[in-house]
Amino acid sequence: MRVFTFINGLLPTRRFPAAMFVVLVFVSLNSFADVIKWRGGNGSTATDWNTGDNWDLKRVPGINDDVVIGDTDMANNKDGPVINDWADYTVKSLTIGEGKAVEFYMAPRSMRVTGDVKIGANGYLRNIGAQTFYGGSFTVAAGGRYSEVAYAENSGKGNASKVWPVTEFYGTGIISGLTVTDVNRGFSNLKISGSITLGSVLNLTTVQAVNTKNNNVSLTIPAQLYVTGTLNPANHAVKFEGSATASGLVFEVAQGAQSMLQEQIS
Repeated sequence: MRVFTFINGLLPTRRFPAAMFVVLVFVSLNSFADVIKWRGGNGSTATDWNTGDNWDLKRVPGINDDVVIGDTDMANNKDGPVINDWADYTVKSLTIGEGKAVEFYMAPRSMRVTGDVKIGANGYLRNIGAQTFYGGSFTVAAGGRYSEVAYAENSGKGNASKVWPVTEFYGTGIISGLTVTDVNRGFSNLKISGSITLGSVLNLTTVQAVNTKNNNVSLTIPAQLYVTGTLNPANHAVKFEGSATASGLVFEVAQGAQSMLQEQIS
């Protein structure tokens, strides 16, 4: 074969260029793996996730990046990022509000975090109809907030105009800190296809669609939990918002999946 003819013609031995080739490939694949921090901007693109100047590295986060929103160096007068389009996003990890108070609005279409999600004491993650896929842990510190609501198109007219948030954990990790209050919610449609251990009570809540014209709730969907992988409660309960016999509530464990929740659901 003549695949290596060009490289071997430039370098004196066959072993050395092979090593160089491996090193060059490794450097190339990892050259854009960074910690990238949100800084915010001005004007009409001040909160746009897809504006490179809104990030400290002057580029939009990529699949190998650890994304930090609301660190101590972020300016006090800046708002957090907003995703409001039909694109698919992937990042390595996501940390929100461990320094400054900040909100991250995440609307359709999808966000994949291959590692951990951490919501700090000053962070707020708003899932507005996004499909989310998590490969690691999802932890919310005391004071941190998470909420879900349907994404409404066409002023929220009709059920077909709603896009409902869906969450899947496909990796190995811990879910912790989802305490239900007036401003903090749990997951509404949760699928566990990986291996998850609970670090606290897991709250599954109803999700609402809001009419964009008058902010009235137009439809409420009950909580849903599907286990196709492994869910270990570790002595923590799983709580469905409202009555456990509420109409439409779903709890399914696929054949071959592992769950120890049957006596800990309330």
